[in-house]
Amino acid sequence: VVVGGGDVGVWAVGWPDSHVPQQQQLEQLAVSSQQPQHDAAAPQDMLRTLGRWVQLRSVAGVPELQPECRRAALFLRDLLLQHGAADARLLAGAAGANPLVYARFDATAGGARGAAFAPDTPTVLVYGHYDVMPAGDAALWAAPAFALRGRDGYVYGRGVSDDKGPVLAMLLAVADLHVRGRLALPVVFCIEGEEERGSLGLQAAVETHRALFGAPRVVLLSSAYWLGERTPCLTYGMRGSIRATVRVAAPERSADVHAGVWGGAVSEPLACLSHVLARLVAPGGRVLVPGFYDAVRTVGAAETRAMRRLVRWITDKEAEAPLVARTAAASPLPERRAATRTRLHDQLMRRWRFPTLTVHHVDVSTGAAPSNATLVPAAAQASLSVRVVPDQSLDDIAAGLRAHIEH
Repeated sequence: VVVGGGDVGVWAVGWPDSHVPQQQQLEQLAVSSQQPQHDAAAPQDMLRTLGRWVQLRSVAGVPELQPECRRAALFLRDLLLQHGAADARLLAGAAGANPLVYARFDATAGGARGAAFAPDTPTVLVYGHYDVMPAGDAALWAAPAFALRGRDGYVYGRGVSDDKGPVLAMLLAVADLHVRGRLALPVVFCIEGEEERGSLGLQAAVETHRALFGAPRVVLLSSAYWLGERTPCLTYGMRGSIRATVRVAAPERSADVHAGVWGGAVSEPLACLSHVLARLVAPGGRVLVPGFYDAVRTVGAAETRAMRRLVRWITDKEAEAPLVARTAAASPLPERRAATRTRLHDQLMRRWRFPTLTVHHVDVSTGAAPSNATLVPAAAQASLSVRVVPDQSLDDIAAGLRAHIEH
C-alpha cells in the first residue's frame, strides 16, 4: 500500500510472489509500463501507476516542459475516469498556466446514494497538485529523478511524496470505497498544476467553477507528515503563510558599477538589504517585528500536557524513526531519554505552535558570475515568508512587516 505524507513508504500486503525480495519487486513494478487494473488495492498496480506518472516531468513554469505538464494532467484525468469518477475534466487556470484536474465520485452508501449532484450538495474535497519541483543537480540523485525506484522499503523519484504519491493514494482509497458501496458522501478532487510556483490561477478557477465542488464539509490535503515510520498521523491544522519580497535599488543608477572605481562613492543596495534583514529576526529565531506575537495565544496547561504525552508516546513507540533518532543523537548521554524528550518537545512547539519568519534567499541584479567580486550591484532583493498561527491577522502581520521594513 502506498501511503502519503512527508514520505511515501510501501507496506507489503499480499505481494504477488513471496519468493522475490520486496525491493526487487518494487524495482520491477516501477519500470513496468503495463496498463493498471481496476483493483485499487493491488500494490503492484499502485506502484506501476505511480511510476508512469512520475516519468512525466511536470515542472511548472518551464516552457519546454509544459507539454509534459499537460500529459500529467490528462493522465490523472483518465485515471480518475478509469476508477469510477462520475465526472473528470480539466479546468483552465490563468493564461499560460497549467490546468486544474477536477473529478467527482458520487456517493454509493447511505442517504446520499443515487442523489442528483447540486451546488449545495455536501461533499468531501480532496486538494493536491501534480506539478513538481525541478530535479536540480542530477549528480545528487542516486538514480534518475523522473524514474521510480525502490530502496530499503521506500520508493524514490521526483514528486513521489510531493505530491503525486499522496494524490494517488487518496484517489485509490476513494475509488475502493466507491466500488465497495461504502462512500457516504460525494468526493470531489481539485488537483492543480501550479502549486510549486504560487498556485497561479487556482483561486480564479475555483471561483469560476464553484458549483462543481458542491458544499465541502471537510477539505483533505496531503501537505503534511508523520512523526514516525509506523504510526499514521491525521493533521487537522497547519500554520498559514505570507510570502514577501524585499527589494532595495540604488536611487542614482540602474546599472552595476565597478567596485574599484565607484566603491564608497555610490549606494550599496546589498549592504542596505543585509541591514534590513538583520532587523527582522534575532539569531535565536525570535521575530523582531513590533507586535508580531501580540495575538499569539498563551500555551495552556492542557495543551502542555497533551504535547508532553505525544512526545512520550513517540519516543517510546517510534525510537528508530529519523525524527526521534536524530534528536536523541544530539542529546547528551546522561539521562538521554529525558533530554531527547525535552529537545523534541521544544522542536515540535516551534514547528507547530509558534509563528516564524524565514529568509529564503537573496539575489542581486548583476548578470555576472556569482564568483565575481568586482561589481557593486544596482539592486538586491530577498524572498521571505511568515508562518502565522490562529488569532494572528494576515493583514495585520503584513502591515506590521511592511512598516518595520520601511522604517
